[in-house]
Amino acid sequence: MNKVGVSNESQLLQMLARGRIDVLVGTDCQVDYALLTPELGGRIVKAAYRPEARTELYIGFSRQRLERLPQLAAALETLLREGWVARAARRYQTVVAHQ
Repeated sequence: MNKVGVSNESQLLQMLARGRIDVLVGTDCQVDYALLTPELGGRIVKAAYRPEARTELYIGFSRQRLERLPQLAAALETLLREGWVARAARRYQTVVAHQ
């Protein structure tokens, strides 16, 4: 198997759709979202691959906006406390399970 270095997964998805590569390993949330598009959804099939390693996701924002960090933290805490994050995760897992 040959490895191809690109700057983002969308390039790999396009290469896969065009037959330039045979397979790719991508991040669930990114690839799942891309496969919702008509352009890729009907052309690419997702296979189950669950490595033991986890990929952490982060929220990034400009250092020029550090004063807003407490507001962001409070909003995220509210979403967690109200169960919004758990509900969104369940919806995501349901969509992925049916692909």
